Amino acid sequence: MKVYETAFEAKKSIGVWRQKYNQERRHYSLNRRAPDAAYCSGKLPRQAT
Repeated sequence: MKVYETAFEAKKSIGVWRQKYNQERRHYSLNRRAPDAAYCSGKLPRQAT
């Protein structure tokens, strides 16, 4: 776990991580698309029932 010196440093680092996770990192469950791309396309994978 990373320890931050200030709240500002933590917010900045977490913001960068969230951007990469949601806009760049491809997810297997989303047919190898980033969450933002999958959501904006309107074609999300169907969930098992």
